[in-house]
Amino acid sequence: MRILITGADGFLGRRLVEKLLVAGRLGDGLDPISRLILMDIHFRGTSSDARIVQFTGSFTDTKLRDQALSGGIDVLFHLASMPGGAAQSNYELGRAVNLEGSLALMDAVCARSGRSPTVVYASSIAAIGPTQTDVFNDDTPLRPRGSYGCHKLMLETHLADLTARGWVDARSLRPAGIVPRPRNAFEGFATAWMSNIFHAIANGESMEVPVAKDATTWLQSVECVADNFLHAARLPASNLPAHRAWTLPALNPSMGELVEAIARQTKPAHISRISFRAPVAGASRAGLPPQQLPQTEALGFQHDGSIDTLVRRALNEIATHASR
Repeated sequence: MRILITGADGFLGRRLVEKLLVAGRLGDGLDPISRLILMDIHFRGTSSDARIVQFTGSFTDTKLRDQALSGGIDVLFHLASMPGGAAQSNYELGRAVNLEGSLALMDAVCARSGRSPTVVYASSIAAIGPTQTDVFNDDTPLRPRGSYGCHKLMLETHLADLTARGWVDARSLRPAGIVPRPRNAFEGFATAWMSNIFHAIANGESMEVPVAKDATTWLQSVECVADNFLHAARLPASNLPAHRAWTLPALNPSMGELVEAIARQTKPAHISRISFRAPVAGASRAGLPPQQLPQTEALGFQHDGSIDTLVRRALNEIATHASR
């Protein structure tokens, strides 16, 4: 089996690579991985694993993309994108990468495959847009605001069309609030501050959380998201609906609950160094609503289970990468 991962040196990409190399195959009963083709604009090192080949550069580079696809692929994990904050501030570049570059990549995948490859696309909850309901469910309408979310939704729709034509077998996933990003993550990630909470409390540093203490969010550990992406690639096509796009189940803690959970597993005294932005006067609720996703969960997609499990996984991830 030949697997291509774009954005392979990002924190989700690295976790996928680690899991695939350890397992040796995508799933039970599937062919062993013969080639793991990794693309990213930079790599922090090289691998001696004979199954890995690295292509350094952007997936929007036609020549590089053609080289990566020259032997054909069975599975594509398309993780690479220009983050939301950066894409919003630079419309032309965001469109070139997130929309036009991704369209060209999918065209190239269709053109070079003897049979339909499985495509797992990293969309985003930005494709949902502002949530105006008390509960978010499988059928909540998607009304993105901003270029990043619009381009993500456009590609979801395009992949649904390619799947209907039989040219790819696509599955689009919308992760939310993935933690922990590395310290001082690229400023283009508009919500990188959520990961900074983990680093600040673990190190006893002061930090003002830029939302109110009772503001709620959707959170998933990178471990959980990686498992969901692998699960998506394994799902039999016969069990899937025509439009294969899902918002991944997430925990829904308040910022206060998150801070308390991190402090329980690090240093409870450090909680005194965390402050919150004052709540907006007259606001009835801040943040994201609870989820009810029975159709998505019936397919086997899962959240971390509990806030304590999520925090433990996030802190383990920080410790693991700090020791490298």
